[in-house]
Amino acid sequence: MMADMSVSLELRHAALHMSLRPDVGGCIEGLWFQGVPVLRSSAPGTLENVRLSACYPLVPYSNRIAHAQLLWSGTTHPLLKNFGGEAHAIHGVGWQNPWQILQADSSSATLSLEHLPDASWPFAFDALQTFRLKDHAVEVTLCITNQSSGAAPAGLGWHPYFTKREDTCVQFFATRHVGNGRRQIA
Repeated sequence: MMADMSVSLELRHAALHMSLRPDVGGCIEGLWFQGVPVLRSSAPGTLENVRLSACYPLVPYSNRIAHAQLLWSGTTHPLLKNFGGEAHAIHGVGWQNPWQILQADSSSATLSLEHLPDASWPFAFDALQTFRLKDHAVEVTLCITNQSSGAAPAGLGWHPYFTKREDTCVQFFATRHVGNGRRQIA
């Protein structure tokens, strides 16, 4: 296993360039196509705050857990309020911890996170992110494995920040979505 890096991990393939920061929440620091930012991007090695990244992982849950109180299998688990003055637990723990580099080459990388139960999340899990640059495409995967002795809740996602341009169009297909209420909780 390779050690954590305190600088960016650079991936390149054809016209694509991606900068990863395993040490800053396992985030994407920047993504460029033909030198033009696709996501909000920082110069490689300069990012210090994951919330200013191009994209960061949401694991073991996305969105908010109301009032930092998780009800699971009849038990209430108090969670840490993990984002400033926010009244809820937000976006899991993955974005707030360094990730390990399991594999890296010129155009791909796999990052891992091992979480042991704590006040932020009471269930053990391992998470993997894989990034692959291909001709005119970026492939990213995120998976989680429950390491607790019993069933545990889990959800996954990313928090991307697309660069706004007049000619930019973001499209995706979803089979369903969960909407937020007026208090921004699902």
